[in-house]
Amino acid sequence: METTWTCSWFERLLRLKKSGDNAPVAFADRSPFSAVYYGAHGHLLEPVIREHINEVLEQAGIRIVTVHVSVSLPA
Repeated sequence: METTWTCSWFERLLRLKKSGDNAPVAFADRSPFSAVYYGAHGHLLEPVIREHINEVLEQAGIRIVTVHVSVSLPA
């Protein structure tokens, strides 16, 4: 299931670009690396995800930046 979800993530990104939406920045609440963190065998996908990110940059000109935000709440 992680593979399917990851492929869908990239497909949605490419459809957004193809739709003609020329917004310089798009935000997503999940990264393709979510499959690595939450999937039972997600670690197997990490090299594939990294290669997809490189391909999307080279072939579609889309730069993907993953940001992890950690918030500490007072006790």
